[in-house]
Amino acid sequence: MKTAILIDGAYFIKRFRTLFPEHAADAKRAADLAFRCALLHLRERNKEKHINALYRIFFYDCPPLEKKMHNPISKKCIDFAKSNEAVFRHALHHELRRKRKMALRLGRIGPDVTWGFKPGITERLLKREITIEQLTEDNLIPNFRQKGVDMRIGLDITSIALKETLNKSYAWDKISAACHFR
Repeated sequence: MKTAILIDGAYFIKRFRTLFPEHAADAKRAADLAFRCALLHLRERNKEKHINALYRIFFYDCPPLEKKMHNPISKKCIDFAKSNEAVFRHALHHELRRKRKMALRLGRIGPDVTWGFKPGITERLLKREITIEQLTEDNLIPNFRQKGVDMRIGLDITSIALKETLNKSYAWDKISAACHFR
């Protein structure tokens, strides 16, 4: 029986950057780790060291934000297509496409992108530790939502289940823990 492994890209990248902050911008290392984690889960289940039991590794993400927006505090125009995050995501997606038995499933960014406070700024404003006048452009980040990623996960799960070519007991057990770090 073959096994499919599904990885939530946004969660994986967050954990990768938490555990390996010195490699936070290394797309090749992130892609290699995603692939190795998937194979380790497969070996853990099968107690064997071959890739033949693998149907496919599905990696779900969305392309980076590539809009130009004006920061509401500094009024500077920021081109997010040239940001470090955009460069990293494009490189990561390129590396993932090169991996054997790896399927990259991309959603999209929703149309309503706004500015919001970085974590902790709202609380500091409410506690009157800082005032509106003391805010800087570094206190703001763009707020956006991924669209279509969860739908693609659901469609792939349905498609895989209907094909009946996979080891279902393992697939369903590991859906939420496709790439778990300890």
